[in-house]
Parts: sequence; C-alpha cells; structure tokens
Amino acid sequence: MPNLPKDENLLSLPDIISRAKDRGYIFGFGDPYNRLRYFIKTGLLPNMQRRSVDGKTTEGHLPAWSVERLLEIQNLKQEGHDAEETLKIIREREKVLDSAP
Repeated sequence: MPNLPKDENLLSLPDIISRAKDRGYIFGFGDPYNRLRYFIKTGLLPNMQRRSVDGKTTEGHLPAWSVERLLEIQNLKQEGHDAEETLKIIREREKVLDSAP
C-alpha cells in the first residue's frame, strides 16, 4: 500500500461513499462504512487518517484515489476474482506504477 504524503488530497468517508456511488460503485445491502473498514483491514485501501471536522469531532478520511480503487475492486470482483486475487492484482499494479520513471 502506498504511503500517504502529508498533503494527500483526503476526503471524508461520507464523501468517498457518495462519490463512489455517483460513479457506479454498488455497496450492496450492508453498511458502506463497514465495507470500507473491511477493505482497509484486508489492505485494499490505506489506513484512514483522522481529521477534525469542526474543531471537536474527528472523522476518518481516505485519499481521493480511493474512489477509483473501489471501482477497480468492483470490476475485479465482477471478473470473478476473489478478495485474495484482487489484492494480489492491485499490489502488482502498484509495483509497476512505483517502478515507472
């Protein structure tokens, strides 16, 4: 999983969920927050960063590219890949991107 720079464009979880739905991601019948937590736990998404939203409350944030990652996960699932295969494919793609000049 790529390290997140401090200036990474972060979005709140409600924003990630909304943007992903707008782009066609289907969260199914379960709680979208639990789906995101599962993807974080399995390494498909990076750890959340906590940010203050009003000076008192903190909320989890993910990089904006997480929306694209959710769509990638969904596409791989539709192609018949299980969670383990999906993680392997995504990690291989990250290696290629990280090694590009």
